[in-house]
Amino acid sequence: MISSMNKSCVFANRAVFLTVLIAFLSVQSSAAVPDTIIIDKTPLLYYHLPAAGIGKSGLIIYMHGGVSRFKDQEKLISPEPGALLEGNMEFLSVAHSEGYDVLLPIAYNQYNWLEHGGEQFIDELLKKYGKNYGQIYIAGFSDGATGAYRFFYNAPEKYDGVVVFNGYPQLQNYYKNVRHISGIEKKIIYASTRSDKVIPYEFLLVEFRRQQMLNWQTYFILRDGSHSFTAYKKEDLELTLQLLKSPEFEPLGTRSGYILIYPPIDGFIPDRVLKELYPFRKKTGKKYAMSSTEYQRGDYDEKEYSKLLSEGKTIRIREAHVDTSKLYSTPFIEFMAVIDGEKRMMKLRNWLSVKTW
Repeated sequence: MISSMNKSCVFANRAVFLTVLIAFLSVQSSAAVPDTIIIDKTPLLYYHLPAAGIGKSGLIIYMHGGVSRFKDQEKLISPEPGALLEGNMEFLSVAHSEGYDVLLPIAYNQYNWLEHGGEQFIDELLKKYGKNYGQIYIAGFSDGATGAYRFFYNAPEKYDGVVVFNGYPQLQNYYKNVRHISGIEKKIIYASTRSDKVIPYEFLLVEFRRQQMLNWQTYFILRDGSHSFTAYKKEDLELTLQLLKSPEFEPLGTRSGYILIYPPIDGFIPDRVLKELYPFRKKTGKKYAMSSTEYQRGDYDEKEYSKLLSEGKTIRIREAHVDTSKLYSTPFIEFMAVIDGEKRMMKLRNWLSVKTW
């Protein structure tokens, strides 16, 4: 005979079981189903995952990594969104909470992010959905980030910005042909992880230096972790997507014949304030035959500025005016730094005048 207490437990357990079962069935029934788009008679799959609500922040096209496993395949496959995001569903959750709809294209055969067919794929998606959004960003992780970097610089007019998670700009020497000046007034975010042994973060850092000089909306975010998209936590993704929002400050006015240049420091500098410094590891530079100029900066004392940050000092660095005709020849540029009200000049290397490694 079951006591009244045991009966209560049984009914309670049944209630919990039914609740879980109903929730599971609900999720299963509402699971995302991929859409299809046809290119040259080839069907390609993707997910269109809209955020709830009417007011939209824009559209994010996110391209997954690991495209080699999709190369030369003969049959379409449709991984779940979680697989395309490598288990980091926080990205989708944060994107939706920030008001962004998300497109998740699935690489297939030659329509992958490392070949021209991949760019065709994205262009067709832009034709279909682009007119519905005021802001469009392209993003990706690993191979997807490499593709996002390339597609963005191939046609920056198509996008309002790019987010590169652990990408490889140097693939097939593509980075050597990039015109960083084309990224002016776009939102450009580079993100990487300290223990990435597949694509060390310095591979992005050398490109970040050059782009940040021309665009005050260029950011670098470095976090702990290996070559995995799950290394980015909710707060990291929130910061990343919030940086795509409104400008944080208005740059100084321009002068005739001059261009505004922003301080090329290996760190995170929102709103002119230095928040974090990222060391460029000499070991990495030497291993990959980078020029000593890249991994031995010497134009600012990293240890000193790291110490100032650890002491809670506020370090503000203002942009500088540079003669447009000397933009690619001047070896160093002077910037004004204000450290807790005390002014000092910083003479930083002009990376636009340094031949890429």
